Amino acid sequence: MNKQHLVVIDAIPFHGGSKVATATMLKLLGNTQRNITVLTSNPADWPVPNIDIMRLYVLPWFARQEQGLGYLMFQLWLAVYLMALRLIKGKIDIAVGASGPGVDMALYLVKGVMGFNIVQLVHGPVARSGMIKKALLKADKVFYLFSSHHTLCQALSMPVQADGARYLPDNFTPINNGLDVENWPTLSLKNSTDQNCHILWSASLLKWKGLDVFLQALPLVKAHKQAHVCYIKPSNTVLATTKAPLVMADVKWYKQPENLDEIRSKCNVFVSTSQQEPFGLAILEALAAGLCVVIPSDGSYWDKVLVDHINCIKYHPNSPQDLALRLSRLIKNPAQIQYFGEQGTEVAKQYQAHHQYKRVINHCDQLLRPEGCDVGAYIDEGTTSK
Repeated sequence: MNKQHLVVIDAIPFHGGSKVATATMLKLLGNTQRNITVLTSNPADWPVPNIDIMRLYVLPWFARQEQGLGYLMFQLWLAVYLMALRLIKGKIDIAVGASGPGVDMALYLVKGVMGFNIVQLVHGPVARSGMIKKALLKADKVFYLFSSHHTLCQALSMPVQADGARYLPDNFTPINNGLDVENWPTLSLKNSTDQNCHILWSASLLKWKGLDVFLQALPLVKAHKQAHVCYIKPSNTVLATTKAPLVMADVKWYKQPENLDEIRSKCNVFVSTSQQEPFGLAILEALAAGLCVVIPSDGSYWDKVLVDHINCIKYHPNSPQDLALRLSRLIKNPAQIQYFGEQGTEVAKQYQAHHQYKRVINHCDQLLRPEGCDVGAYIDEGTTSK
């Protein structure tokens, strides 16, 4: 019996939450009855056992192009790789766009020729363009974060209905991100008897992640603290970034550390300064680890889910002064830090990956089930979510 073939295209040149989420999905999907190949320029971003990696070689100039002729040339280059993969490994049954329709456009350029099903993942806002609209309408299935609903409706020009709402086509399904129960974050080792507050900031250096706000707030915090900044330095991007590391008192810097879980377990407060974060996997990881999370009250996902002074602390967005004030008050009350951390852990328990990604896994399972295969036996081999 021939194994079915699923291919993931990863066209983003740096690490991020979307890759972590997709890698977790692949792990849950399993590979006892199918072949899984990831086309990527960064193999280290895909620590999934028993998958094949096809290395993507791209000139830095190509990877930075987001529009115009350069963008089209980059997508055609990706399309050439997809066709080469077809020749080397045989038929592709499912092609997964791991980033968004604009980044994964190569899938849509060759779909008619190669005949695969496209499963598009949308981890953030979607731009409005005729090309992206056509691509989304070509996708066989789209799984999107709830925060992407509005921009998807705009991209598809969906009309406002009588009830004032906009609805996406039936093949669009909302999801939340989740954490792998087998790789759950280590609980914070800090407690209310520790007089030192250890504050974690963890994100990329992209400007919208707001590291500048955090660094401006730290000198204003009127309490003893130790900050830990874990950062990812984006490569081959035209987006604005923040310079790091800097020489600052009470700040330790870690460039894409492999021991992030260990660093996080030695902290008791997590600060997010992202602007309109589509989801915030780092926030979820901090909640799961029992850290007291401090987030902006900007209407983003976690601002809607978490409650100020119940399971988090909130501050005015993009305000170093207000962030410093909240941190100062929090640090002087270590019992609060522990309490909010414990309450946040209860929230995180609802975000186990095998529940959150169940619809994605089940959909791919259906498409990848070999013809003539006994459904019961197939499921028993662990190819669906646990």
